Amino acid sequence: DVCSSDLRNSARALSELPTWIREDLDEQDIPLPVGVSDSLDLLERNAKRMDQMLVDLLTYARSGQRGNPAPVGLAPFLEDIEACLCLPVSVTLSVKTVEGTVQMAKEDAKMLIKVLIDNAVVHGAHPKGRIELSAWVSEGIVHLVVEDDGPGIAPDQMDKAFMPMRKGQRRDDVEGSGMGLAIAKKIVASANGTLFAGQSANLGGLRIEMRFPGVVG
Repeated sequence: DVCSSDLRNSARALSELPTWIREDLDEQDIPLPVGVSDSLDLLERNAKRMDQMLVDLLTYARSGQRGNPAPVGLAPFLEDIEACLCLPVSVTLSVKTVEGTVQMAKEDAKMLIKVLIDNAVVHGAHPKGRIELSAWVSEGIVHLVVEDDGPGIAPDQMDKAFMPMRKGQRRDDVEGSGMGLAIAKKIVASANGTLFAGQSANLGGLRIEMRFPGVVG
């Protein structure tokens, strides 16, 4: 944790450096050449990406270890999560029929939903996007599904998509570290669940289905 804190402090300092340079030059009435301004923008953008990568790597390392597992009723839990999500106004989230209780640390459950919704937002259709979330119980197994209307993932790239630091698009085209699906897969495994990915029949994009042993009561 000490090492990661030092690395993040350095990344944040790098992201603030362009602002300091601009302010110093402005105080001295020195105009900033366009080429230099572009280079400072690039430095700031990449420093922020580095900081986000560090955050996501730490999240991945801690996934499945966030507190003691406890029964989590999905209906009230997802209702609380939905109220806390800061989605873009152009994105529509539909929470469909939800039932079931799973054994999982609440912090891990929150992170699981967050990374899957974030992934759907980033890779969904633009400028408007649709996300559907649902859960049900069948033969003692709880099914939790997140679907979006984005381009999805090609079948031959599906396994790679769940590896840490893997992205389906160029880093300059889509922001993010490529850790979201890897984090989700690790959390699901830690809760004795299984994760399946494919194409959404409803929305046409990515469909993530997680199956967990149900908890009675």
